[in-house]
Amino acid sequence: MRQDNTLQVCYDEKFVGTLAMTADHKAAFQYGEECEKMWKTCFDECVLMWLHITGTIIQKISHIYMMN
Repeated sequence: MRQDNTLQVCYDEKFVGTLAMTADHKAAFQYGEECEKMWKTCFDECVLMWLHITGTIIQKISHIYMMN
């Protein structure tokens, strides 16, 4: 651990983020910029997939409600 109570966290030899100990002795973690970009891309893709699946389900069942 460095003098400023931080550690650089790596996974598979790639920088992931910074782990730090706060003044009140709690652990804090902040993702690095590259990881944040990756998570945002994954999140956006998941939302688009969810919207597609939801739209497909609505199309499949909407005729049931239209009959009433």
